[in-house]
This record gives sequence, structure tokens and C-alpha cells, in this order.
Amino acid sequence: MYPIVFIDALRVKIRDAESRQVTNKAVYVAPGVNTEGEREVLGLWIANNEGAKFWLSVMNNLRNRGVEDILIAVVDGLNSSAFQMPSMPHSLGPQSKPALSPSCVSGAFATPVGPGSPPTP
Repeated sequence: MYPIVFIDALRVKIRDAESRQVTNKAVYVAPGVNTEGEREVLGLWIANNEGAKFWLSVMNNLRNRGVEDILIAVVDGLNSSAFQMPSMPHSLGPQSKPALSPSCVSGAFATPVGPGSPPTP
């Protein structure tokens, strides 16, 4: 179980090994905070562009790899319908709705979390 998972896609330039051409790709990132307050990168995926269908495959991949529950999924600008598809894992099931905007948790992932961490301002 992960109390908080941040999901986002970054646009990066990647050189294709065969053609040697540089193209823009979407790198999907899913860092999370576990129940002990430790940060973990749950996965990185590369696709040609960002879209709800690929996010669905990312969520299914996380579920298949053992992520049983996510309490808060922090997303930015992704249409909430991506999290309300009938085939969506129950960890972000049909009743789930984005609850926080990234501005509410600005710097949350960069701030140490857990026992012995300094208090946040």
C-alpha cells in the first residue's frame, strides 16, 4: 500500500539506437511514499506521447507488480476520466477522483518524509 503516489510524464529527447535520430518521447514516472515514509520510484516507462490509454497500462502494470492500494494519487493536468475507466484497477477505481492540485503539494516529494525528518514549514 502506498499512501501517496505522484504520477507524471516528462518530455525528453532520446536518441534511437538504430536510426541514430533524436526524437521527443514521454517518460512516465511513478514515485511514491510507502507506509514507512520512505520514497520509492515505482517505475519508469517510455512512450511516444502522453495519453490516458498509456496511463491505464501504467496503472495495470503497477497492480500486476504488487501495488495493492494507493490512497492519494497526485496528478497534474491529466483528465480524470483516465482514472475512471471500467477496466481501471480498484486501487484507483471508478470512485476515485483527483483530490489535490500539484500546487497544494509543491515540493512534497523533495522534502524528507518519515521519522527523524525535519518538520516542514
